[in-house]
Amino acid sequence: MSCPNCKEPLAQTQNFLICPKCHQKYLLIPFDKQPPNIPHSKDEFIRFLQNQVAQYMKIIDKQRQRIQLLEDTLREKIDTSMIDYQELSKHLKGIEKLVYKTIITLCKRWGHPISYEQIVKGFRTMYPVEAKTETITRAVRKLKEQGLIFSPKRGLFFPTSLKPQQPTLLSSMDKSFKRASK
Repeated sequence: MSCPNCKEPLAQTQNFLICPKCHQKYLLIPFDKQPPNIPHSKDEFIRFLQNQVAQYMKIIDKQRQRIQLLEDTLREKIDTSMIDYQELSKHLKGIEKLVYKTIITLCKRWGHPISYEQIVKGFRTMYPVEAKTETITRAVRKLKEQGLIFSPKRGLFFPTSLKPQQPTLLSSMDKSFKRASK
C-alpha cells in the first residue's frame, strides 16, 4: 500500500501505517474488526460516505430552519415589548425604567436572553448614572417579580410581552388608578 500524498510505500506499525517521506499516519483497522455496515470496496465506500453526508446536511438544514424560526419569534416578541415599553415607562420608578430599557435593547441587539453581568455592563455603557451592581440587580429582581421580564433559565432574563388579554402590572395599575380617581 502506498501513501496517497507522495506515493511512497507505507511502513506498518502496530496500529498505524506511516509514510516515511511525509510522516502522515493512517489508522490500521484489522479486517475482522471493521464495522459491518461500512462497505469494503472503494466505490461502495464513497457512495456510503456521500449518503452519510447527505443525511447530515438534511439534519443541519432542519436545525438552521428551526434556529431561524426561533430568532424571528424572539425578535417579534422583543418588538412588541418595545411598543409596550412606552406605556409602561410611565409607571416604573427611576432606575427600574432604565434597567428595563437596557434589557429590551440588549435582547433585541443580541437576540437571546441576557445575564445579570450583561445587564450591568449594558446599563453602565448606555447611561451615565452611577449605580451599584446590587442596585441594578435588585431592579432586575423587581422587574421579574412584577412580571415584566421572565427567566427561561436561572440567571438569564428576557422581556415579557405585555398583551391586553394577559393580566399584567400595567392592567393592575390602571385598575388602581381608576379606583383612586373615583
